[in-house]
Amino acid sequence: MTAAFEYLAGRRNFFVGTLLLFSLSLALSKSAMNILIGVVYLSVFYFMLRDRSFRGSVIRNVKQPLLLPFILYIMVALIGLFFTERPADGIGILNKMAGMVLVYLMVSTLLDAMDRGRGAFSSAERLLAAYIIGIFFLDIIALLTYAGFIGHKKLMLPLAPLHVHHIWFSNLNAIGLYAAAAFLLFPHRQRTKKIDGAVALFMLISLACIALSLSRTAWFGLLLTSLIMTALLSFMTRNRKPFLLALLAIMGASLLLYGFSPFVQYRISMIYSDIANYVSGYEVATSLGARFLMWKAAFLMFLSNPLVGVGTGDYVLTMNRYMA
Repeated sequence: MTAAFEYLAGRRNFFVGTLLLFSLSLALSKSAMNILIGVVYLSVFYFMLRDRSFRGSVIRNVKQPLLLPFILYIMVALIGLFFTERPADGIGILNKMAGMVLVYLMVSTLLDAMDRGRGAFSSAERLLAAYIIGIFFLDIIALLTYAGFIGHKKLMLPLAPLHVHHIWFSNLNAIGLYAAAAFLLFPHRQRTKKIDGAVALFMLISLACIALSLSRTAWFGLLLTSLIMTALLSFMTRNRKPFLLALLAIMGASLLLYGFSPFVQYRISMIYSDIANYVSGYEVATSLGARFLMWKAAFLMFLSNPLVGVGTGDYVLTMNRYMA
């Protein structure tokens, strides 16, 4: 009995540790993330051969209804490979889609299989916390780079550490910020003042990094999501004060930033100039102008191929034809 218990505890600790490393690496290293996915799946196959109950738990989770939409999604991309003009690009797209499904299946299956229905919520919290910690490390590197302690990009904007694109950097922070807000807004186990303080500190640093990323999409998404989350909180507590206070705070902060920050003024003024230049036809190769062209080309592409679409990996090639 002791040997069996130690075996189960060792297996659980292995999966918990590996998934924590995976969550931590999401924001820091794509190579490490892919290696950990491979390690997890090889380990799952090994433990399935050794443990009948674990095998039954994995098979039961694989049969979950939510997996069907993922499979249909991949099948559409797989069919698109048969009439693509760029097979290499198509395989690359299919690989990204399959990776998303593998990550979902890995996490959703192991959270139940390794805990046997006990403590899965706690494990999920730890995985989410590891993801937030990974983003925190990335943010610290970004701020040290901006301050000139790392690299040669002192006071250079937009903020983009470790060769990460500034929009992707802002998106990572936005997701981490929403996860951190969920930690504070909704009760969970082992909640202490130290944990709340650490989460609040991360949120402040994340907000600063989103601002320095100069991503207008992230700015707008942050404002909109903040209002939605406070509205939900007000609805749940039947108290309108949080929503009204958040609305006033967002409006006040937005006006202050626009009034005193040259960067914010410049990025906002670009919206009007890009739209005016696109409408007049004077210049379309701007930040927003390129998006308008892409949306127009995508709409024309859909009208030409309404049923089966274009081949997997042919989007850029076909879009360039419509934009030419």
